[in-house]
Amino acid sequence: MKTPPANLFPALLILFGCAVLTWDATAAGGRVLAWGKNDYGQINVPGNLTNATTVAAGYSHSLALRDDGTVVAWGKNLDGQTNVPTGLTDAVAIAAGTAHSLALRSNGTVVAWGFNSNGQTNVPPDTTNVIAAAGGLAHTLVLRKDGSVLGWGNNSSNQTNVLSDLTNVLAMAAGGSQNLVIVDNSTVIPSAPWFDPSPGSLQLTSTGLALRVKGLVGRGFMTLMGSSNLVNWDLVAFRSSVVGKFDYVDTSATNRPIRFYRVIEQR
Repeated sequence: MKTPPANLFPALLILFGCAVLTWDATAAGGRVLAWGKNDYGQINVPGNLTNATTVAAGYSHSLALRDDGTVVAWGKNLDGQTNVPTGLTDAVAIAAGTAHSLALRSNGTVVAWGFNSNGQTNVPPDTTNVIAAAGGLAHTLVLRKDGSVLGWGNNSSNQTNVLSDLTNVLAMAAGGSQNLVIVDNSTVIPSAPWFDPSPGSLQLTSTGLALRVKGLVGRGFMTLMGSSNLVNWDLVAFRSSVVGKFDYVDTSATNRPIRFYRVIEQR
């Protein structure tokens, strides 16, 4: 059994069961280090594995994603969990269940292989727009771009019965027979305020530069700032509870060759 290298950090750790992998961010070429239980060679990192960008660990197998979109797998292969599908060259993320493997492709679809006792590698045909995947003991989860979660496989503990009102998910994880998600509880708000560029709303007058800010919701303070170099910003206007639009004439703009503006509204 290997012990962790003394010079490991800084590194990214991913843990599952007895195997622990790290992507050594300090090593040239994305070198992978591994230690722990090695009854199936799960910590015997292939010698030709370079340019790794992320790793994943199952119960007795290991995965690494290279920067060219290919996946390398090693360790226990009793159920085909290290048999990376031929032609998989556009992977952008990987995940490992107990004995199955998952890869997220650049087109938002998912590829799964390995142990399929409960259909955990039977990806539903409508599984698209995926941004993350996770594998449990015998079930699989995916997170979609719209913040929804889809699950399939073993459901003996209701682990694939995704809550009907679950939305705005930011991240997720799968355990043996349980799931975890992080949900964004912030209030849904309209788009940020903007400057109206139309004639009459943005124009140079005899007294200064006339500006019109639109899209204000009036929930808090509005701060209008100006700069001549994008480094040093001056307070131009400060108002509270402005709804809709705000008109302002910046008198300091008349004697400056260039002027930048930004608006911030507390919401």
